[in-house]
Amino acid sequence: MSVLFGRDSHSRADGQVGQSPEAGGLTEPCPVHGREHFLYDVCGPCVHEVCLGSMLRFWEQTEDDGRIFGYGAEQVLSLRSWLCAYGLSLLGTDPLAPESWRRVLKAFQQYELKQRAREKMLPEVDLLMNRMAQARGNPHQGHFSVYPDSGLWVKECIAEIVRMTSVCEAAYLLDVISLNDLAKLEYEGNRVKAPATVGALVKHLKEWMK
Repeated sequence: MSVLFGRDSHSRADGQVGQSPEAGGLTEPCPVHGREHFLYDVCGPCVHEVCLGSMLRFWEQTEDDGRIFGYGAEQVLSLRSWLCAYGLSLLGTDPLAPESWRRVLKAFQQYELKQRAREKMLPEVDLLMNRMAQARGNPHQGHFSVYPDSGLWVKECIAEIVRMTSVCEAAYLLDVISLNDLAKLEYEGNRVKAPATVGALVKHLKEWMK
């Protein structure tokens, strides 16, 4: 039988009751949503935004270093979409355990940071191509000509960087993020490995451009 939040239940402001992380059995239907929002085809937990958010808020208050659960609760809709697309394997064999969700949330947080790096990088690519076009333009005619080959070359360079490493290295080389940011995003904060990888990447690019 499912155990609800609080001693026996946890009523929300909207009148719904969330599913507890201590729910007794993954096949038990959610008391509010039934099996409609089960994470898996035949078993839970229920990942309706209300239940998933309640579960994460519960752990935010009860687990050591619970801030990451609060982060997940604030991003619950995006988290749910990402989880179903990429993160199910991270839950392992115990999808009701806080540590299983901590793994998921750390990976989701990294994904979100990389997406932001990509969003910042794309305008920088456009700006770089514009600068290259201006450098090759004719200012005496009062306008600058755009050379398609310049833009294509920049895009090919970025594509090669991403192919060899990731979008974060490209963002770093375009001066969108710092080396410390790169270390946090891709190398678990390792400030030795990050510059070593960038150095090897720059060496590869020099050979690749030949």
